[in-house]
Amino acid sequence: TDELGLEAGLAMHTARSRNDQIVTDMRLWMRARVVNLARLCLGLLQALIEVARLHVDSVMAGYTHHQHATISTFGHHLAAYAEAIRRIVQRLHFWYDTFNYSPLGCVTGFSTTFPIDRHYTAELLGCYGPEPNSIDPVTSRWEPEAELVQILAVLLAHLSSMAQTFILLSTQEFGVLKLHPRFCSGSSIMPQKVNPDTLEVMKAKAAEVTGRLHTLLTLGRAN
Repeated sequence: TDELGLEAGLAMHTARSRNDQIVTDMRLWMRARVVNLARLCLGLLQALIEVARLHVDSVMAGYTHHQHATISTFGHHLAAYAEAIRRIVQRLHFWYDTFNYSPLGCVTGFSTTFPIDRHYTAELLGCYGPEPNSIDPVTSRWEPEAELVQILAVLLAHLSSMAQTFILLSTQEFGVLKLHPRFCSGSSIMPQKVNPDTLEVMKAKAAEVTGRLHTLLTLGRAN
């Protein structure tokens, strides 16, 4: 208002409530992160496939219950994790298609009598169109967040499984892998030890995200 004048300042709040503005802001914020996360997952997918091709004939034991089961290859194991990441990308694509609609103009949930053009604002925001119902985006404002965190929880569960596999295979007892020192640290007192800290942090993050998913679902139920 100070910079553009009273008329422009007041127009900025025409047919807008904190409800639809916050829902819109969260949609835009999550949409940007979904696109970036999909890009990162595709990079990881490509890396896993490339290394899997290098080790398609690297014979190793296949383990069940941490015991020798049958003959496999290291490339086969890496390709399995690549498949899991591929499904994550598909879920992110589904999230984008489901929630890339503009809630702006829903106001408190009951729209407005002002002659606004919700299709035009949706176009400006890069959305497929406006939300078809004004009540749903406000009362379900927790759902896109929970859906995204669920995807993150599944992603971190796969990464945690991969991390645990790499940790086990790099131990002296298994002796299949050797972790690069860049991703490890030394012991504070035992010079012969190399600790897989990066992989252990991945496992811890998986537990944290799962806890946040439960919190979001609980908040949504109480809405």
